[in-house]
Amino acid sequence: MDIMRDVEVEEAFVSVKRELGSRGCGNGIGFALAKRLSTEGFLVFAGCRDSKCKGAKELSRLKNIRVLQMDVSRDEEVEDAFATIDRELGLNALWSVVANAGVRTDGLLEWHTMDSIVKIFNVNVFGTLRVIKKFLPMLKRSKGRVIVMNSPLGHVTIPMEVPYCMTKHALVSMVDGFRRECQGKGVDFINMEPSAYKTQITANFGDPDLVEQDLLRQPPDVRADYSTEAVQRWLQFPKILFDIINRDNLDEVVDPIVLAIREADPDTCYVSPWRLGAKELSQLKNIRVLQLDVTRDEEVEEAFSIVKRELGSRVLWSVVANAGVRNDGLLEWMTMDSIIKVFNVNVFGTLRVTKKFLPMLKKSKGRMIVISSPFGHFTMPLGVAYCMTKHALVSMVDGLRRECRGKGVDFINIEPAAYKTRMTANLGDPGLVQQDWQQQSAEVTAHYSKAEIRRWSRLPRLIYDIIERENLEEVVDQIMLAIRETDPKTCYISPWLFGNFMSHVPRILPTELADLAIGTIVTRVPFVLRLAGYGAKKSK
Repeated sequence: MDIMRDVEVEEAFVSVKRELGSRGCGNGIGFALAKRLSTEGFLVFAGCRDSKCKGAKELSRLKNIRVLQMDVSRDEEVEDAFATIDRELGLNALWSVVANAGVRTDGLLEWHTMDSIVKIFNVNVFGTLRVIKKFLPMLKRSKGRVIVMNSPLGHVTIPMEVPYCMTKHALVSMVDGFRRECQGKGVDFINMEPSAYKTQITANFGDPDLVEQDLLRQPPDVRADYSTEAVQRWLQFPKILFDIINRDNLDEVVDPIVLAIREADPDTCYVSPWRLGAKELSQLKNIRVLQLDVTRDEEVEEAFSIVKRELGSRVLWSVVANAGVRNDGLLEWMTMDSIIKVFNVNVFGTLRVTKKFLPMLKKSKGRMIVISSPFGHFTMPLGVAYCMTKHALVSMVDGLRRECRGKGVDFINIEPAAYKTRMTANLGDPGLVQQDWQQQSAEVTAHYSKAEIRRWSRLPRLIYDIIERENLEEVVDQIMLAIRETDPKTCYISPWLFGNFMSHVPRILPTELADLAIGTIVTRVPFVLRLAGYGAKKSK
């Protein structure tokens, strides 16, 4: 099987005098990056698997770009590229290595030959590691950075792409490992995670000829398990999915790479700037997107009618209530309108949906799953209105469970903690805080100095920069357990230490001690940790 469907520029290399090294640059992301960096004054060494290809020839004609022959799976070519860069730099320093080489192939894992799988690892993992190990001493001298082109598939695995996903998981671990082992050496190790962009690596998604080359090499007992129809159905999956979600604008990828190269204090990971939204979801198999503002009775009624009509003789198994909003600021600073808006969505909206669909769940002996929070058990300053709603939801779920005992419906709380979502994007936005603050009376505002307002306004962002998590699969996994398990728990708490702490510890402390502990954690620890260098990148 020809699996070498990769970008042709394999590596890029940069120095403090604007020299950059990039690999994977014959076309696609590497090609676009090399051209951008050249126009911005960087000297770019572009490593290409085929230095005579059309893209490489085009790059070689541009100012500040040196094209190198480099197949990252070959030791001798990496050695030659290193020697060339070392000689060309002279007294200058290498600033950055951008590792972009990658290949992939389609097919179920069982269909692949071991040779095909090993070839993917040879490029994606061992090739990337080979380059980093070779150039790392140079980067230690310059206090530079390693930037690895990874993928969201380094955190989640999808069918038909398992070998590729395995390599991306390995790269995530590699970058994290280098960062921890080289702590104090001055080198930044950064993951870039673009998703579903149209490049040469995606050109042959779902090509049946390529897939069948490996499948036909499998023993008869493997092939016998898959009918022609089953094979065709699986073959459609990568192409259909990519046709729905693919993006053409490579500037969306190049922009964060340039940020990672330029920023004084770069993030450890830059994720894709877009997310799968309602339009894309509506095109996926087995998903029906409904207009549903949970604060509006008529929209809940309309959604109920559509669900009932679509189900026909089938039954509704589960409702997952996930709507939620929040706002920042001390409770005293908020207008009643702001507080009620939070309750209208988080509490009344959730209850409105639950009440409407509960009869259907009773018929199916199904389950009601509510996305709550550890803040349903204790209250944090600056988010009191939000905490109040989550306390109310915990009570609602417990109450419904007890009132509907014997009806066959499971009522379940899911309590994730501090995950990066759209809800957390504007944490600590002073403009949003000021909107309510400016509507308070003079007797309220007189009790707070400008320094206090500024300090309180910064706290939510400081706290989340320290504790925030990005792997939403940790939450989705728990929701799936709640949906699938024969005997589900009544509550699924966050799988990491901070979430467990928030769900359990404050409840067992005396109120005075809990107040002291939470007050200290909220008002002191974030500033201390920020000064110590923890959390997201420092403001510039």
